[in-house]
Amino acid sequence: MGYFLHGPDSRLIPVGLSMRVGSDPESDIVVKDAEVAGCHAIIGVFPDGLLIRDEESPAGTFVNDERIDHVTALIAGDRVKVGKEVFIVEYEHSEI
Repeated sequence: MGYFLHGPDSRLIPVGLSMRVGSDPESDIVVKDAEVAGCHAIIGVFPDGLLIRDEESPAGTFVNDERIDHVTALIAGDRVKVGKEVFIVEYEHSEI
């Protein structure tokens, strides 16, 4: 079971612990957009669930069209916008 980001190019990105989102090629999730900071946001799965935090980027990080300014919990179906790219949060669980 786990969380994924469904990217605009049909990528399905598994989300792990403390992943960097940004334009820096060393980011865990690279977003090629002039509006995106090198380390734009941090997203990760923590004991409290899937969380995202904007790293004080000039353009901001948006969840469901609202700019976030603190750590924000995400659930399946949420839309995360970084620059011009929109990712959809998905949750997959397996039954044993």
